[in-house]
Amino acid sequence: MSGRGTKGGTKGGAVASAGHRIRIRKPRPRTPQPPLDLRTPSGRRLPY
Repeated sequence: MSGRGTKGGTKGGAVASAGHRIRIRKPRPRTPQPPLDLRTPSGRRLPY
């Protein structure tokens, strides 16, 4: 059982690391956009 847990852990860790890497890559090109995304609620109220 411990063996299976270790294998599952390795796979889960790889997926988590890959997910973090993908997220890091996207935020960088979207750096100018995040402020707009955070202001989306207020932006919706504004005509912009």
